[in-house]
Amino acid sequence: MRRPEFGFEDPLLGEEERLLSLLALNRGLFSAWAAVCRRLDGYAGLVEQEVEGNPAALAYLSRLEGLVDRAAGWPVEAAGLFGSEREFESISLRPLLEGAVERCAKLLAPERTLRLLPLACELVVPGVFFELQQVLVRLFLRHAREQAGTGDADLVLGARELMLDEAASVRMGGTVAPGQIVQISLGRDGGAPPPPDQLESFWDVALGAAGGTMPDLRAVQAYGTILQHGGDLRFQGVGDGLQLHILLPATVRRQEMQVVSNIQEQDLYGTETILLVDDEDMIWDVIIDMLQELGYSVVLAGNGREAIDIYRENPGGIDLVLLDMVMPEMDGHQAFFKLREINPAVRVLLSSGYVSEDDVRDVLEAGAAGFLRKPYRMVELARKARAILDA
Repeated sequence: MRRPEFGFEDPLLGEEERLLSLLALNRGLFSAWAAVCRRLDGYAGLVEQEVEGNPAALAYLSRLEGLVDRAAGWPVEAAGLFGSEREFESISLRPLLEGAVERCAKLLAPERTLRLLPLACELVVPGVFFELQQVLVRLFLRHAREQAGTGDADLVLGARELMLDEAASVRMGGTVAPGQIVQISLGRDGGAPPPPDQLESFWDVALGAAGGTMPDLRAVQAYGTILQHGGDLRFQGVGDGLQLHILLPATVRRQEMQVVSNIQEQDLYGTETILLVDDEDMIWDVIIDMLQELGYSVVLAGNGREAIDIYRENPGGIDLVLLDMVMPEMDGHQAFFKLREINPAVRVLLSSGYVSEDDVRDVLEAGAAGFLRKPYRMVELARKARAILDA
């Protein structure tokens, strides 16, 4: 997505991205409904003590409690209709956080800074890289702006891995399964964060008695995305402000994986050379590491002009060009036709998060081998690349 705030009306959204975002919003709304029902049930218990001895009031209160009980079951039932199984990749957290911080730096007010602390070890989480990075950017920006008047303008972002035992998971409502988890913390530097089960929940803060208000739908959609990834949002009071904690399940570290994206299909491996042409440096590490783990050699170009020079200087040495369509200096459209002038048989796989397949129809009809809409899963890239190289 091109904007830090999500909107379904965005004409550049692909159908899959629109559907996944709608499902995330639904998941967030289910959680909101359940949280409101729990709070209504609690208030009803308090009111019952106040109206004791008033038969009419107690009768109405009984009806209210019955409605709340019935409504509280709807979110669970509705969530089951959508299912929970998704195809996730194993994502290294460092490039994910670095890319999010870099993007936030361009969008935050100059007086507000966001600094990433060094990670003590390599952390890996399951998910969809582009989807997770977009929601992290949205959450970081939102939290930074909401905490703008609470003191130190320098926000610190850190992450650590820890074990969440079954008892702690139960105390947190079961939103995060027991096991190894990653805790991402954003706020003023207050030292080591407390254990997750000692933090306040997202809805306790949003609906708290101290002036809490229901968050808008964009925040609910972001929370739903974290829930879809098996995670949770928590808060910690620090001085007169809040520290944000994002919890995600951890997965195997990279040295323990066969490939970065857990690709098990041996026929997706190769030894060819791929020229990656993309100006989004936040995704370079992820794509390059995955392709190299599959056996490919990767050459990087940051824009179309660099790609032309590299391709011309390596006649016969580039087997496939992965070409982003929106770049500075020379875009993918211009670069493709320049590549065709050098070699009419050049194999090019187009990619973009800003244009649709219909927008590049002329390039496809002129000989481009295919199109991948961002955000895509790494296994989709591997399959598409192998199909083009084997054609």
